[in-house]
Amino acid sequence: CENYDPCSMRPCVNNGVCLSNGPGVKFTCNCLQPFYGDRCQFRDPCFQNPCYNAVNSNTNPMNFTCLCQPGFIGNLCQYFNACLLNPCQNLAICYSNVIDTLSAFTCLCTVGRFGATCDRFDPCSSAPCLFGATCFNYTDTNFTCKCANGYFGPTCASRDPCTSNPCKNSAFCSMLFSSHEANSGFRCLCRDGFFGLLCDKFDACTLSPCLNSGSCRMDDSGESIVNNYKCQCSAGLTGADCDTEVNECSSTPCLYGGTCIDGLNYFRCNCTSDRTGVRCEIALNSCQAIPCASGATCLDRASDGYICICPPTKTGLQCSEDSHPCSPNPCFNNATCLASTSSCTCPPGFTGANCEMDIDECQSRPCLNSGTCQNNVNSFKCICLPGYVGSICDVKLDRCQSNPCLNGANCSSTLDGGFTCACNTDWTGVRCEISVEACRSSPCRNSGRCLNTIAGYMCICPAGYQGDQCHYEIDECLSGPCINGATCVNLVGAFKCLCMPGYTSNKCEVEIDECLSSPCSPGSTCVNLVNSFRCTCQTGSTGVTCYDDVNECSSTIGQELCFNGGTCVNLFRSGYKCDCMPGYMGGDCRSVIDSCLSQPCQYNSTCKPGIGFFKCICTPGFKAGDNCGVEINECLSNPCSNNGTCLDDVNSYKCSCTDGYLGTYCQFVGKCFRTYQIPAVDYLFVCF
Repeated sequence: CENYDPCSMRPCVNNGVCLSNGPGVKFTCNCLQPFYGDRCQFRDPCFQNPCYNAVNSNTNPMNFTCLCQPGFIGNLCQYFNACLLNPCQNLAICYSNVIDTLSAFTCLCTVGRFGATCDRFDPCSSAPCLFGATCFNYTDTNFTCKCANGYFGPTCASRDPCTSNPCKNSAFCSMLFSSHEANSGFRCLCRDGFFGLLCDKFDACTLSPCLNSGSCRMDDSGESIVNNYKCQCSAGLTGADCDTEVNECSSTPCLYGGTCIDGLNYFRCNCTSDRTGVRCEIALNSCQAIPCASGATCLDRASDGYICICPPTKTGLQCSEDSHPCSPNPCFNNATCLASTSSCTCPPGFTGANCEMDIDECQSRPCLNSGTCQNNVNSFKCICLPGYVGSICDVKLDRCQSNPCLNGANCSSTLDGGFTCACNTDWTGVRCEISVEACRSSPCRNSGRCLNTIAGYMCICPAGYQGDQCHYEIDECLSGPCINGATCVNLVGAFKCLCMPGYTSNKCEVEIDECLSSPCSPGSTCVNLVNSFRCTCQTGSTGVTCYDDVNECSSTIGQELCFNGGTCVNLFRSGYKCDCMPGYMGGDCRSVIDSCLSQPCQYNSTCKPGIGFFKCICTPGFKAGDNCGVEINECLSNPCSNNGTCLDDVNSYKCSCTDGYLGTYCQFVGKCFRTYQIPAVDYLFVCF
């Protein structure tokens, strides 16, 4: 036991080297860094200097303490108290913040100031924008107001009079830019056809409501109504819009059942078959046109027309309608139709289901002496050879037995059953019945031809004469053959019509079409009239034949043709045109050109239309010139100090400072220790 080595039990830990102090229990541990203690059981926490920015440190076996330099805090002195640099400006209060291992600060700005260091001024803080407008600041001294609907001006103090939509009938309301007071004026730009201060009146004539070449004029009442016009219609037309033709047939001019056909400013009568004349006033033979059907008998009743005598199976005015229940009658040859049995009761002489077959009574050969049998309905007839008579040719005939020759003439029988008469000197004819003395005195006048007759004589009259001796001249004008007011001249056997002006042909029934010669100018419409014509001129032409030019610009019928300063230019026989002032368009320069329609303002700027111009209200960061197409370079004012580099952005800028400077404008001088980012101001180094 006297030689016991205390190091044999390895009392030193952490690789410490045990040194024996001789026999016994005494030993010494030679420790490796960072360990210490009698057995190297303690680790030195300050071995690798864990304190940042420390002046000194205190160490004990279980812990250590870092003595921080002024301005640094934290158990390792790792945080910097940024408020010591007085970064907050304009009387702002600085609060130091500790976030993870980073040092930062927060500035509590006074009213009207903003920014990380309260270095910027908010011009919107005084609420300069009025009537609910939104304020936008784009520099520390300048601001812009986004006005609520209906307001305008730098501070939205002016009210847009067009907001209340004072203009009627979809008119365009244009604010008068000459006035920017709170009660600005306005002007209504009316659509075509409307007029008045508020476009509340309508000129209906712009719609050309008058049809068929009717002339339109405004009603003098001036009321705000659509139908404030009157149409002056052409001859033969009527109605509010001249859309109704005057019915010349309404007075029933056609007589005796004549059909009236209405024309433009005239009428024509289609007469019944028994009438003629302009108004069917002249009677003809009503039965001449064979008006009765079904074999009916027509009876002329002169001025009362005609009447049809119908067969038993027909009825109606013209016997064209069936009256028998079996109609159409299936039975032939006047057989009786029995509707109850659908059969025919045949008359004598016919047979068959429909009585369509004639019974041939000649089949029994009843005729004698070579007579020819002729079959009839329910009978027969014998046609005898000359010299035979009788119903069946059974009697031989001597024609002279009846003394057929007159005035003492001698009768001689012929072989064919006939006879001849030998007349005395003063008689003639088959039976010597005609005296030859009657025509010897030439009783027929006017070249009439005389024929001896039993009673004396008969005159065959030439055309144009009548009477027993052809001594009366026929008046061919009595039937009124000339129409349309023509004069009839009676001639021998004929007539001649002297037509009224405008009519021609034998009976003056053809109206002369004066438009055939094309008297109206090209493009005009010719309307044929009786013995005349009328030209309906196209716009820009006038005169009887529309060959004269209308200068619409010199005679405006009391109303303005071109509006809003437009110049009227006359077009030869083609109307006129309006040369509009800038900002206006349309046939009469009433329509306003929307100057903002092409979206001239760039980068989401607001376009304010005007008459012939527009105004761009730029978004923050852009210039008003070139339609807000140029961005404002905020670096032109050289805002960065101490050779800092200015980086331009839209409506803002950023300063990149040189080493040794910091701040929004690089206005602070400081010494940088380590890379400690302060997010609130986006510094890259913590400096003081």
